[in-house]
This record gives sequence, C-alpha cells and structure tokens, in this order.
Amino acid sequence: MSTPSDSRTDRPATLRYLTGDGQPQTVSVWLGPVLDHDGGLPVRELNRTDGGETLIQKFVPLDLGQRWPAVYDLLENEARIGVRLARCYPRSYPQELVRLVGYALDVAEPYVLFAPARGEPLGNTPTDLMIDKLRLFEVSLLQGVLALAEAGVVHGRLRPAAIRWDNRAAQIGDFSHATEAGEPRVHDGEPPWAAPEQRAGAGTADPAEDVWAAGAVIYQVATGQPVPLTGRPDLSHRGAALRHLLDGVFASAPGARPGAGELLHRLRSGPAVPGVALDNTTAFRLGQREFDELIERKRASLALTGGPPAPDPAPPKPRRWWQGNAAHAVLWMG
Repeated sequence: MSTPSDSRTDRPATLRYLTGDGQPQTVSVWLGPVLDHDGGLPVRELNRTDGGETLIQKFVPLDLGQRWPAVYDLLENEARIGVRLARCYPRSYPQELVRLVGYALDVAEPYVLFAPARGEPLGNTPTDLMIDKLRLFEVSLLQGVLALAEAGVVHGRLRPAAIRWDNRAAQIGDFSHATEAGEPRVHDGEPPWAAPEQRAGAGTADPAEDVWAAGAVIYQVATGQPVPLTGRPDLSHRGAALRHLLDGVFASAPGARPGAGELLHRLRSGPAVPGVALDNTTAFRLGQREFDELIERKRASLALTGGPPAPDPAPPKPRRWWQGNAAHAVLWMG
C-alpha cells in the first residue's frame, strides 16, 4: 500500500464514462490518492463534488502501462466482466459481488469505476469465525459463486485477497483474471486456491474451478488452518458439518464436484440469487457484441502501433484506445 503525500487533488476532475448498459455519464469528482492495488491495478477513491455516491476507481497510469503492457488486459477484464454482470442483473444486483458503475477505456489512462466494496479484505480479518458468523460467511460466499456461475462467469482467482467480509456477509471482487465459462483456460492458477485443471491451463474455464477455490477458502476460515499447497485439505479429523459441506469439492474431475447451489442446499439455505436477465435476449447479445468489437478495435490499434498509447505532446490530449463510432470517454482537470 502506498503512502500518499496529500489526500486529494487541488482541483476537481470531470469524468465522462459509460455505464454497464452503455449509457454515457458525466460526473465531477475529487481524485483521491492511490490507496492500494487490487489484482495489480492501482485503486483510489473518488468523492463526488455533488455529494453523491463515492466511487472506487481502478486505472492504468501511463508509466505503469509502459512498464507492464499486460496490465491493460487486466483492466479490460475488469470492464468486460463488470459489464456482463451489470447486464445479467440489471434490476437486482447480487450484494455478494462488487458492482461496476462505469468504465472509460478510450483515454490515455483508462479506468473502471466500482461502487465501494463492503468490509475488509479477508486476508486482513481473523479466521476461525464463531459458528454463527461462519455460516453467514459460507452462505454469502457461495451465493456470490452461484451468481457468477449463473451469469456464465468464472472468477478464476478466488482467494482471500479477492473476498471481503464485513462481519455480516462476504463480497467477491477483483475480476481482473475472470473469464466467461467455456473460454480457453489459461495457466494462471495460484496455489492452493486453484484447481488442478486451472494450474495445468488445460481445457476451458468452468465454474467448478470457483467451487474448488471457495471450498479452500471456507476450510481456512472454518479451521483457522492454512490450506496445503496441494489444495486438498485433510477433512478426516474435522467436524461432521465441515466434512459434509466440502464433500466432493476437491475432486480431481471438475464434473465430479458439487455446484454452488448444491453446497447452499447442504447448508439448508436455498439459493438466493436473482434470476439472470437479458442473458439470451437480443439486447444483451447486441450489447456484448458492441463491447467485444470495441476490444477488438483496441487490440488492432495496439498491433499497428506496437504497444499501448503514449502521451501526446503538449497540449495534452487523451489518445483513443479504440477507433470507431462508439461513445468516447474522456477525463480532464477543470
């Protein structure tokens, strides 16, 4: 975590961005300092000058993008998955998932905006919760995993750093490595949270990966003991309730693992996930295609220029990431 020299910029900034459903928005904010890094992306708090909802911004500074071009892919993932979730749950968004507010990827320093996450990262909170809090944690975490699966999303990096806890419910964030179910899997697993097939980078992404990871997190929180690097904790000496809940979760074959809905049933908690909307509608498909086309244009632009955009000579003027007739988002100080 960085320690900034001041708390915010001297002048407000005007942000223009697109919401999850593609609507342009303009807002004036105070830019706070970089507070942390999430999934490799710098994070800062934005306070609206009109007193509205505080926003959390993940962004790619020019110097970081020049040193580490792959960071743009992480930000792109945050936007893509955030948009998909916003369009899948337009009316009743699952509280167990961090919510996208908007994104601006056609600027010199692209960014995504999220509603403030609840609680603290799980890695900063005590484990071995009392039984009543443990059940709240288990149910809410699995509801978040189920909501991702119902939206056709595989988180791919579910681990304590990506989960927050406010003493009432868990919330999943950091979609920088997430993908859509059925997409080719990449070798990007982090032991002990990654399932064997994810570590191998074989096959296609499957929600069963997140079930494995959620099981490992639940084991650590329930016992206060670290998960072995193999990812398969020994349950033989654990209580009957934990053994029953995690039965089959660490099966080698993804198809042999129970789904998040089954685990919620074992906890005697019916899946409380709002039904996915728009997933098979024309509006959803067109919106997803529009977003994908923007990404393809961006990639084509990078291929021609040989890398991420560099700052223009004075006077400063944001460069476009994506060429085309889509709405363009800009950021300036005013």
